[in-house]
Amino acid sequence: EVVDLATKLVSTLGHLHRNGILHCDLSPDNIIITRTGKPVLIDFGAARPGTHAQNMPGSDTRYAGPRVAKDGYSPAEQYLPRPQLTPASDIHALAASLYHLVTGTLPESCDLRAAAVEAGKADPCRPIAGWSAGYPPGFLDSIDKAMSVAPAARFTCAEDWLVAMKRPLATGSLDAPRHNLGRPTAPDCTACAHRHQRALRHQRLSGRMTARQRLWDHGCVGQSGARHTAGK
Repeated sequence: EVVDLATKLVSTLGHLHRNGILHCDLSPDNIIITRTGKPVLIDFGAARPGTHAQNMPGSDTRYAGPRVAKDGYSPAEQYLPRPQLTPASDIHALAASLYHLVTGTLPESCDLRAAAVEAGKADPCRPIAGWSAGYPPGFLDSIDKAMSVAPAARFTCAEDWLVAMKRPLATGSLDAPRHNLGRPTAPDCTACAHRHQRALRHQRLSGRMTARQRLWDHGCVGQSGARHTAGK
């Protein structure tokens, strides 16, 4: 279910980019799932057209405008005073949202990751490739690549990401330590504590939570027709 959800979201992002639109504020709270299981991107208040609205997605489609950054999801370039955003910026934000879904953990903010890398230190955001079995070859690797600190190291378009989801990447990190990613991480806010406990009880009864249940219990998405705004 996670793979199906991710595929639909990346396809939707590709549709936006092919029409010259950068979302500029992708995060779990800007994703809802309909009753039929279809993911929908919402909140286009920060969305802007690329410099060349008719261009196919790629690094030459840029937007320079006011800064809108969300810790854990926004790419490093989005923290700059006059960010030069490209489709790769949206790709990072969506990848970070999928990272949160898979691991139950909010990724390290990319501005802090960039500062660490520039200082010659290790990236504090640990890769998820190889952590959990049951995903197609290349799926988790593709999320790591899409979350790269440097824009040039990410996918330049959603179509390339979709292809990579279905096959191993030559530079994938398959030796990362494994963790029990099926167990939801305790939420940071007390308002979500009851949902977290229900998630744990459900997991003990059913053995594994579905992607939609994990998204909802972590406050990552809203129900059909209603936006979940916890933490905003």
